[in-house]
Amino acid sequence: MANNISLKKGIMLTASFFFLVVLITVITSEKTYAAGAKMVNVSPGTVYNEYDFTGDNIPDSFVVYKSLDYDNCAVKIRVFINGKICLDKQYWGFDSSMKIIRFSNGSVFLYQNVDVEDNVGKPNAIYKYDRGSLKIVCDLNKIITKRTGSRFSELRSVKGNTLNIRHTVMSFTTGATFLDLKAVSKNGKITVKNKPSKIWVSKRTKNGEIKYRPKNKYTISRNTKIYARYNSKRAKYTFARGTKVKLVRAVIIKNQLFVKIRNTRNGKTGWLKNYKHVKMYTPVFKEAVYAG
Repeated sequence: MANNISLKKGIMLTASFFFLVVLITVITSEKTYAAGAKMVNVSPGTVYNEYDFTGDNIPDSFVVYKSLDYDNCAVKIRVFINGKICLDKQYWGFDSSMKIIRFSNGSVFLYQNVDVEDNVGKPNAIYKYDRGSLKIVCDLNKIITKRTGSRFSELRSVKGNTLNIRHTVMSFTTGATFLDLKAVSKNGKITVKNKPSKIWVSKRTKNGEIKYRPKNKYTISRNTKIYARYNSKRAKYTFARGTKVKLVRAVIIKNQLFVKIRNTRNGKTGWLKNYKHVKMYTPVFKEAVYAG
């Protein structure tokens, strides 16, 4: 009888110990793979073993191989996750760069940018692992597509479940325009907010120098109609040539950027109507830069 009791106690102690080990392992795993937001530059040929691309709470083996064909201006990319090819593409371009993005919610994404002239028609996108392959879940080239030319994105930082992006577009209306955007990760998706936290336009100085630093005072180059709303059909004011204005707000609606300005002399505000085509010699701002 005593031996049976001792045996039962031994079994219970062993089971309790096993349960404790499993619990500690789970807790440690959660802390390891969902500990916090992080973004790292991918180095081709380097194996990364700390990111859970597949979403099973187990770190995956991730490696990228890149080859450049300078004669044909081509870039070949092969991405392996756990030894299997998840992305195998060749692009026309000069080079390619990638970043691994991990949000606080544990979601892991891959960003790819291919360097080509004017940055149009090439990958500038964020990928998510899905059933054995990497698929685009956020194409940054498609944030603003109407009444604009080239565009480029710079991933600045990730904090919590928010990715901070500096997006540049060659707007037909305002020239080289910089937007600070926020993209939010939720349920395996990434959504770019349509209201930039900051907007400015690059300026050409009198001696021809181009300044890309944030400056927020511009000169109207020609008599310009100003509208009460971005979609208004009838103008509210006309800002005369030479009027000094500031950018006060921007919004992205149906892949088009709209900009609101304020007259620095009388405080009147309103929205610009976007040019349908580039007006090389009559931009809305005297200082606007369309190229360079």
